Amino acid sequence: MNNNSAGYTSGSGNYPAGKSVRIIASVYSGYQFIAWCEGDSVISTSRNFDYIMPSRKVVLTAHFRYTPSNPGEPANKYTLKLMADPEGSGYFSNDNLFYEPGTHYSVYAYPHSGYVFKGWYRDHTLVSPSTPYAYTTGYANDTLLARFEYLPGNPGEPATGTGSLYNLSLLTPASEKGKTIAFPVHLFNRDTEIFATTFDLQFPQGALIDLANASLSGRKDGHTLSTEVLNDSTYRFAITGPDARALTGSSGILVTIPVTIPQEWEIDTTYPVVLANATVRTAGGTVNCPVKPGGIRVLSEEGALFASFYPDIYLNRAHFVNLSSPLAETYRWDFGDGTGSTEKSPLHSYETGGPYTVRLWVAQGTQTDSAQFNIVVTDKLHWRISGNFSLNTTLVDVRNFRSPDELFTLFSQAGIAGPSNIRVANGQSHALEIPLSMKDKLTVLCQKLKQTGHSITFSATDPAQQPVVDFKNTIDQEVLDLLIDLWNYLPVENVKFALQGVEMNSTAIRSFRSQQLCSGNASQALDFSGINPALTYSWKRISEPVSSEGYLTEGQQILPSMTLINPTEAPDTLIYEVNTSIPGTTFTKLLTLKLIVLPLLSGPPVVELPAAGSEQASTTVRFAWSTVHNAIYDLYIWEENAAPPAVPAFSGISVNNFTNSSFCKYGNTYHWKVVARGTCDSRSST
Repeated sequence: MNNNSAGYTSGSGNYPAGKSVRIIASVYSGYQFIAWCEGDSVISTSRNFDYIMPSRKVVLTAHFRYTPSNPGEPANKYTLKLMADPEGSGYFSNDNLFYEPGTHYSVYAYPHSGYVFKGWYRDHTLVSPSTPYAYTTGYANDTLLARFEYLPGNPGEPATGTGSLYNLSLLTPASEKGKTIAFPVHLFNRDTEIFATTFDLQFPQGALIDLANASLSGRKDGHTLSTEVLNDSTYRFAITGPDARALTGSSGILVTIPVTIPQEWEIDTTYPVVLANATVRTAGGTVNCPVKPGGIRVLSEEGALFASFYPDIYLNRAHFVNLSSPLAETYRWDFGDGTGSTEKSPLHSYETGGPYTVRLWVAQGTQTDSAQFNIVVTDKLHWRISGNFSLNTTLVDVRNFRSPDELFTLFSQAGIAGPSNIRVANGQSHALEIPLSMKDKLTVLCQKLKQTGHSITFSATDPAQQPVVDFKNTIDQEVLDLLIDLWNYLPVENVKFALQGVEMNSTAIRSFRSQQLCSGNASQALDFSGINPALTYSWKRISEPVSSEGYLTEGQQILPSMTLINPTEAPDTLIYEVNTSIPGTTFTKLLTLKLIVLPLLSGPPVVELPAAGSEQASTTVRFAWSTVHNAIYDLYIWEENAAPPAVPAFSGISVNNFTNSSFCKYGNTYHWKVVARGTCDSRSST
């Protein structure tokens, strides 16, 4: 810079030839940016631009002009310059910090890949072994050197920089005076669950902070936000939730705060926002959290083209929220994985986890600007899914699916961590095509739901309208059997499922899958028109029961009530097949239902020991009786002159004997009996 009190820059470092480097100049109050120059040659008149590195060392200088609103001497402010040793081993949020004497703030150093932070130095003297470093501005310009050591393969220091497992960071959105911006706070947590966090934000004087409308992003999962005013410019934010429920995702915006830029702020100026006193609650407890500061940039009142955005990430889904100048006419995105978009604020799903550099180019006529953001997508092995989502073709959000394909794809890829709820939008078409690839995904999902016992509930945003999710294309017998099995774990609330456009009552289908009754009782009549009254149904018995009597073999529409007798000591099962046909499908069997007939107990237990009238030499008494199949036993014991008890002395005995040493006392006379209990009836000894 030609005047280090006029502003600060970022982008310096060691780069290979041909590398595109983002160069940024930020302007302090009372100054105006003129140009980037190499020697006497003007390189760019834009504060922010992309510089292609040549095959030589380059020194670029940012030139500024002093243009205060009220002419006079500038305020006594001093610069803290931050440098990395060796050069290119690390970076900082700002290369130069510019504050009045006595200002307290924290400075952070972030190591590049392979480097580990070793301390802050002034000249050759160690001033702090750790980052952040609590710095107080003095009455002179100052320089601090952040030293790093190259240790390739080192896992990094979990409390600092890009090697950290978590950090909170601020961005630098830009807008014009008088406008309200959504100021974002970004949480990065790599392979570490964060359950809660607390932090303080200090905004520049004059900024109007709308705490009442501060809101959590899609990363919440039952979490709530509370705020506290600490002084006229500092606020505390606390995000808490259920003890066992972590914030979702691994990188993305956590909270946004509406901030109105005051009219008295200087244009073409960046005002710093300080993030401090940050803690996070992990599985190991509450710990301090590294932070990165940010700012608010005030644009020229005439308007200026600029590119800006932030990512909101859930698992592999990233919503890139565009904060660029309203002057932008076109947008071009590079998601860092070989794909891109021309939407204003696109939603993108990454196939694999890992780091990605996302870039946005905006244009107005021939004028262009760009911005980039480094994100980390959690590896697929660590994806865990649960909580609330939506199915809406027009909503763009990381927890919204614009199609059933998106929904079932992600659920099949992630681990099922708990129950989920899908709010289905009304008045939209929600169709799932089922080619072979989707069939495989549904098979995997069904297996995961069976293993975990969790479910995915589909509920309507407007219960009066009952939206439909249509499963279509290649509905053969194998696919239908899979869907019927899967629907057992997809309960619906005012939502209907359909097959090839024909609505099906999946709740009724689940209720028809199995029925259990006791021998001698009547089965429940089953009216299959409850699935869809417009379809025709037939049913037939497809398995020969072992011994049950009184069943029907085939019929139409309704399977009547039947009094079924099972004379054996083992359960017996009748299996029926229910058939129908739907245009555009090739299946015939709709579902298989089972009628399980439980036997009655074969007889009462016969007491064996101790015999009636016998005398016992010890208070240790062994009771024994004959076996009754399919029963458990309750043992009743009472003194001779007492009434028989209503509650057994010992219950739930699984074998035909029981020994006790504490109940009976010397000199007393007792009566006893045993009751055999089965699922259908009970029998008592005499």
